[in-house]
Amino acid sequence: MRLLKAIILSIILFTSCGEDKIPKQKMSKIIAEIYITDRYINSNYELVRAMDSSFLYEPIFKKYGYSTKEFMNTINYYVERPAKLKTIYLSARQILEDEMAVASAELQRERYRDSIVAIVEKIVMPGDANKITDSQTRSLRWIYLPDRMPKWDSPLTDTLLTGYDAPISPVWWLNNTKIIQKPFQDYEKNSSPVSLPDKLQSDTKGLRMLE
Repeated sequence: MRLLKAIILSIILFTSCGEDKIPKQKMSKIIAEIYITDRYINSNYELVRAMDSSFLYEPIFKKYGYSTKEFMNTINYYVERPAKLKTIYLSARQILEDEMAVASAELQRERYRDSIVAIVEKIVMPGDANKITDSQTRSLRWIYLPDRMPKWDSPLTDTLLTGYDAPISPVWWLNNTKIIQKPFQDYEKNSSPVSLPDKLQSDTKGLRMLE
Protein backbone atom coordinates (compact mmCIF):
# COMPACT_ATOMS: atom_id res chain seq x y z
CA MET A 1 0.00 0.00 0.00
CA ARG A 2 2.81 2.40 0.85
CA LEU A 3 4.50 1.61 -2.45
CA LEU A 4 1.25 2.34 -4.33
CA LYS A 5 0.85 5.69 -2.52
CA ALA A 6 4.44 6.59 -3.36
CA ILE A 7 3.88 5.79 -7.03
CA ILE A 8 0.66 7.84 -7.12
CA LEU A 9 2.39 10.79 -5.38
CA SER A 10 5.27 10.62 -7.84
CA ILE A 11 2.87 10.66 -10.79
CA ILE A 12 1.03 13.68 -9.36
CA LEU A 13 4.28 15.58 -8.76
CA PHE A 14 5.61 14.72 -12.23
CA THR A 15 2.34 15.85 -13.86
CA SER A 16 2.29 19.15 -11.97
CA CYS A 17 5.90 19.86 -12.92
CA GLY A 18 5.10 19.15 -16.56
CA GLU A 19 2.20 21.62 -16.46
CA ASP A 20 4.40 24.37 -15.00
CA LYS A 21 7.22 23.78 -17.47
CA ILE A 22 7.16 25.61 -20.81
CA PRO A 23 7.95 23.42 -23.85
CA LYS A 24 11.44 23.89 -25.26
CA GLN A 25 10.31 25.25 -28.63
CA LYS A 26 8.17 27.98 -27.07
CA MET A 27 10.84 28.66 -24.48
CA SER A 28 13.31 29.43 -27.26
CA LYS A 29 10.87 31.86 -28.86
CA ILE A 30 10.26 33.58 -25.53
CA ILE A 31 13.98 33.95 -24.84
CA ALA A 32 14.51 35.36 -28.34
CA GLU A 33 11.81 37.99 -27.79
CA ILE A 34 13.24 38.84 -24.36
CA TYR A 35 16.62 39.45 -26.00
CA ILE A 36 15.10 41.76 -28.63
CA THR A 37 13.17 43.65 -25.95
CA ASP A 38 16.31 44.07 -23.83
CA ARG A 39 18.29 45.41 -26.76
CA TYR A 40 15.57 47.93 -27.56
CA ILE A 41 15.22 49.10 -23.96
CA ASN A 42 18.98 49.33 -23.41
CA SER A 43 19.31 51.55 -26.48
CA ASN A 44 17.27 54.23 -24.71
CA TYR A 45 18.49 55.44 -21.31
CA GLU A 46 15.13 56.95 -20.38
CA LEU A 47 13.41 53.62 -20.97
CA VAL A 48 16.03 51.85 -18.85
CA ARG A 49 15.24 54.13 -15.92
CA ALA A 50 11.48 53.90 -16.31
CA MET A 51 10.95 50.21 -17.05
CA ASP A 52 10.53 47.40 -14.53
CA SER A 53 11.62 44.03 -15.93
CA SER A 54 8.82 42.24 -14.10
CA PHE A 55 6.27 44.26 -16.08
CA LEU A 56 8.41 44.36 -19.21
CA TYR A 57 8.49 40.60 -19.82
CA GLU A 58 4.98 39.74 -18.64
CA PRO A 59 3.34 40.63 -22.02
CA ILE A 60 5.81 38.29 -23.75
CA PHE A 61 4.88 35.42 -21.45
CA LYS A 62 1.16 36.12 -21.91
CA LYS A 63 1.60 36.19 -25.67
CA TYR A 64 2.55 32.50 -25.52
CA GLY A 65 -0.03 31.67 -22.85
CA TYR A 66 2.27 31.50 -19.81
CA SER A 67 3.04 33.47 -16.65
CA THR A 68 6.20 34.76 -15.03
CA LYS A 69 5.97 31.96 -12.48
CA GLU A 70 5.87 29.30 -15.21
CA PHE A 71 8.83 30.91 -16.93
CA MET A 72 10.89 30.92 -13.72
CA ASN A 73 9.90 27.32 -13.00
CA THR A 74 11.11 26.34 -16.45
CA ILE A 75 14.41 28.17 -15.98
CA ASN A 76 14.92 26.51 -12.60
CA TYR A 77 14.16 23.13 -14.15
CA TYR A 78 16.68 23.54 -16.97
CA VAL A 79 19.40 25.11 -14.82
CA GLU A 80 19.90 21.65 -13.38
CA ARG A 81 20.03 20.27 -16.92
CA PRO A 82 22.61 22.48 -18.65
CA ALA A 83 22.79 20.40 -21.83
CA LYS A 84 19.06 20.84 -22.45
CA LEU A 85 19.25 24.52 -21.49
CA LYS A 86 22.03 24.98 -24.03
CA THR A 87 19.84 23.58 -26.83
CA ILE A 88 17.12 26.08 -25.90
CA TYR A 89 19.55 29.00 -26.09
CA LEU A 90 21.02 27.75 -29.37
CA SER A 91 17.52 27.54 -30.83
CA ALA A 92 16.78 31.07 -29.59
CA ARG A 93 19.99 32.30 -31.24
CA GLN A 94 18.94 30.66 -34.52
CA ILE A 95 15.59 32.43 -34.34
CA LEU A 96 17.37 35.76 -33.88
CA GLU A 97 19.77 35.07 -36.75
CA ASP A 98 16.87 34.17 -39.05
CA GLU A 99 15.03 37.36 -38.14
CA MET A 100 18.20 39.37 -38.68
CA ALA A 101 18.61 37.84 -42.14
CA VAL A 102 15.02 38.77 -43.04
CA ALA A 103 15.50 42.32 -41.75
CA SER A 104 18.80 42.71 -43.64
CA ALA A 105 17.19 41.52 -46.86
CA GLU A 106 14.34 43.97 -46.40
CA LEU A 107 16.78 46.84 -45.79
CA GLN A 108 18.69 45.86 -48.90
CA ARG A 109 15.48 45.91 -50.94
CA GLU A 110 14.63 49.33 -49.52
CA ARG A 111 18.06 50.70 -50.40
CA TYR A 112 17.79 49.26 -53.92
CA ARG A 113 14.34 50.78 -54.36
CA ASP A 114 15.58 54.16 -53.09
CA SER A 115 18.45 54.08 -55.58
CA ILE A 116 16.03 53.26 -58.43
CA VAL A 117 13.63 56.00 -57.33
CA ALA A 118 16.48 58.53 -57.26
CA ILE A 119 17.38 57.65 -60.85
CA VAL A 120 13.76 57.67 -61.99
CA GLU A 121 13.10 60.96 -60.21
CA LYS A 122 15.73 62.74 -62.27
CA ILE A 123 14.14 61.47 -65.47
CA VAL A 124 10.42 61.67 -64.86
CA MET A 125 9.79 64.53 -62.43
CA PRO A 126 9.06 67.67 -64.42
CA GLY A 127 8.43 71.02 -62.82
CA ASP A 128 4.79 70.81 -63.93
CA ALA A 129 3.02 67.60 -62.87
CA ASN A 130 0.58 68.01 -65.76
CA LYS A 131 3.29 68.23 -68.38
CA ILE A 132 2.62 65.69 -71.11
CA THR A 133 5.61 63.51 -71.89
CA ASP A 134 5.92 60.13 -73.54
CA SER A 135 3.79 57.30 -72.14
CA GLN A 136 6.74 55.39 -70.65
CA THR A 137 7.96 58.39 -68.67
CA ARG A 138 4.46 59.21 -67.46
CA SER A 139 3.85 55.62 -66.39
CA LEU A 140 7.16 55.40 -64.52
CA ARG A 141 6.33 58.64 -62.78
CA TRP A 142 3.07 57.25 -61.43
CA ILE A 143 4.48 53.83 -60.54
CA TYR A 144 7.61 54.93 -58.69
CA LEU A 145 6.66 58.38 -57.40
CA PRO A 146 2.93 58.37 -56.62
CA ASP A 147 3.46 60.30 -53.39
CA ARG A 148 5.08 63.19 -55.27
CA MET A 149 1.99 63.83 -57.39
CA PRO A 150 -1.03 65.98 -56.43
CA LYS A 151 -3.75 64.27 -54.42
CA TRP A 152 -7.43 64.72 -55.17
CA ASP A 153 -9.88 63.94 -52.35
CA SER A 154 -12.99 64.92 -54.33
CA PRO A 155 -14.25 63.79 -57.75
CA LEU A 156 -12.53 65.51 -60.65
CA THR A 157 -14.44 68.19 -62.50
CA ASP A 158 -14.69 68.26 -66.28
CA THR A 159 -11.87 70.80 -66.41
CA LEU A 160 -9.54 68.62 -64.35
CA LEU A 161 -10.54 65.51 -66.26
CA THR A 162 -9.28 67.08 -69.48
CA GLY A 163 -6.31 68.89 -68.00
CA TYR A 164 -5.02 66.61 -65.26
CA ASP A 165 -2.69 63.93 -66.61
CA ALA A 166 -3.46 61.01 -64.29
CA PRO A 167 -4.80 57.45 -64.65
CA ILE A 168 -8.16 58.68 -63.34
CA SER A 169 -8.46 61.02 -66.30
CA PRO A 170 -9.38 60.01 -69.88
CA VAL A 171 -6.57 62.29 -71.02
CA TRP A 172 -4.12 59.83 -69.54
CA TRP A 173 -5.35 56.98 -71.72
CA LEU A 174 -5.65 59.21 -74.78
CA ASN A 175 -2.04 60.30 -74.43
CA ASN A 176 -0.91 56.72 -73.94
CA THR A 177 -2.37 55.75 -77.31
CA LYS A 178 -0.27 58.34 -79.08
CA ILE A 179 2.75 56.76 -80.73
CA ILE A 180 5.59 59.21 -81.08
CA GLN A 181 8.03 57.94 -83.66
CA LYS A 182 11.22 59.57 -84.83
CA PRO A 183 11.26 60.45 -88.55
CA PHE A 184 13.02 58.05 -90.89
CA GLN A 185 16.38 59.12 -92.09
CA ASP A 186 17.05 59.23 -95.85
CA TYR A 187 19.03 56.02 -95.79
CA GLU A 188 16.21 54.28 -93.90
CA LYS A 189 13.70 55.20 -96.61
CA ASN A 190 15.85 53.58 -99.31
CA SER A 191 14.69 49.95 -99.72
CA SER A 192 17.09 49.02 -102.53
CA PRO A 193 19.79 46.34 -101.88
CA VAL A 194 23.03 47.57 -100.37
CA SER A 195 25.96 46.97 -102.72
CA LEU A 196 29.07 45.45 -101.22
CA PRO A 197 32.52 46.94 -101.81
CA ASP A 198 34.70 45.13 -104.41
CA LYS A 199 36.94 43.60 -101.77
CA LEU A 200 34.01 42.06 -99.93
CA GLN A 201 32.51 40.81 -103.19
CA SER A 202 35.75 38.97 -104.05
CA ASP A 203 35.92 37.50 -100.56
CA THR A 204 32.34 36.27 -100.92
CA LYS A 205 33.20 34.53 -104.22
CA GLY A 206 36.16 32.86 -102.55
CA LEU A 207 33.97 31.53 -99.79
CA ARG A 208 31.54 30.10 -102.31
CA MET A 209 34.40 28.25 -104.04
CA LEU A 210 35.39 26.73 -100.72
CA GLU A 211 31.89 25.39 -100.31
